[in-house]
Amino acid sequence: QIRTMESEVANRGRVIQVRAALREFEEHAIVRVVVARTLNRISEYFLKVEDVLAAERASRDVISLLADARPESIASIELTKSWYLLGEAHFKARRFPEAHQAWTEGRQRCEALRSNKGPLTKIAGTVIASKELAAAENIARLGALDLSLEHYRQSFALLQDSEKYFTDKLVHLRYAWLLATDGDSEEFEKHIASMEERFGQDLAELGLAYLIAAKGAVKGPASAW
Repeated sequence: QIRTMESEVANRGRVIQVRAALREFEEHAIVRVVVARTLNRISEYFLKVEDVLAAERASRDVISLLADARPESIASIELTKSWYLLGEAHFKARRFPEAHQAWTEGRQRCEALRSNKGPLTKIAGTVIASKELAAAENIARLGALDLSLEHYRQSFALLQDSEKYFTDKLVHLRYAWLLATDGDSEEFEKHIASMEERFGQDLAELGLAYLIAAKGAVKGPASAW
């Protein structure tokens, strides 16, 4: 029934059946993770079709189901992801303080995952980095660039744990701008070097131009996002 749900996520009547399955099997750890993963996919779908309330309900179901998940467990990855999805639902509903709270909870759980340095770290990086980046960019659109930088740092660190990197050049340039306006010269220089290594000298030089521009700016323009 749960597997069938994955291919029929648009059918709202099936969502009710999955919630029934959640209650029936909540004592079984493996099934709880499968149900949580399915509910997170449901949340992602409803966010795409702008059904914020349905997305929020699915995310809260995961948070309730996995509330006692240990940081070193696979369940904690799905729990962390659900907090980011809940934050995105709040953001789309223009509930910005609630969105910030949910994203902060997600970031703190990310830090707990990364502190274990176990095999789950690479998995977490692959699953959660894109959600962390989405939070960073949404926060930047509100003009809170200092908070956005915290989430950018986490998203890049997560992918580094997974030995991967963002392929979108614009993401790297935005991160360079935030580092430049924040005055973190050491991290900025490291990031520019990595940009040159992965994308070539032209992109790295554009990133350096951001540093020059940032000298006369207190904070970068949120319109860049």
